Amino acid sequence: MNSMDHVDRTARPRLLVSVRTPTEVFAALEGGAEILDVKEPALGSLGRARASVVRAARAAAPQAVAVSAALGDSAGPGHLGGQTWRLEAAALPQRAARETPVAALLRLVAAGAGLLKVGTARMDTGSVDKTLRQLVEACSEVAEEGREVRLVAVAFADDREGAVGPAELADVAARAGCSGAMLDTLSKGHSILALLGDPFLRRWVAGVRDRGLLCGLAGSLSLGDVPSAAALAPDVIGLRGAVCRGGRTGHLSGELVRAARRALEGVEQ
Repeated sequence: MNSMDHVDRTARPRLLVSVRTPTEVFAALEGGAEILDVKEPALGSLGRARASVVRAARAAAPQAVAVSAALGDSAGPGHLGGQTWRLEAAALPQRAARETPVAALLRLVAAGAGLLKVGTARMDTGSVDKTLRQLVEACSEVAEEGREVRLVAVAFADDREGAVGPAELADVAARAGCSGAMLDTLSKGHSILALLGDPFLRRWVAGVRDRGLLCGLAGSLSLGDVPSAAALAPDVIGLRGAVCRGGRTGHLSGELVRAARRALEGVEQ
């Protein structure tokens, strides 16, 4: 059983830290990350993870630390709305440069990911429904082989009009059979807190929980934002840029991860 199997609604939010290399895996663990989230920032907000880094994360992390992996979103160099991924050859191994979303999920699960995040950027409800159902079905097939895998749908506060947004996400995720819903941002100029505001986010968290889903908040959160985000009582708070030297594409700092963990532990629930 890992740390994602049960959600303690009375506990503080858990700290998810996004990593892109094996070196960052160790820095995140040293700093106290509770969920290792593998992704490639150069490929977008949810740039698809490298399987090699997922393997390194699962090998290094104790069982109490969950490993998640980003499947990608349609706003990056790859896309989910069509039949295949088309990614820059320099960013991923040759064999992964053209791959269906389901194939990508199965490969990342085989590498050790127990939680998969998939973005809904620039996709309408019909496209999102179809994609999520395909991925949930793949998760169910994996479960039949004795391994639990969870899918989390991610919407973006600054997505274009017509795409599945924060207000629709909980219903869409629940209808498809996802295990969780998370909010993020595509651009990194404004935080999720500034874009959506406290009243909306409180209602959103409550709505996600009412549907029995895991609830996560991310999106340009600074270390100073951590107490405010934690006060909204999500299950997970995700950080990348705030715990890196040089921004989200820079180098992750164990010291900054430790500061984020202290900030979370100082929040009364």
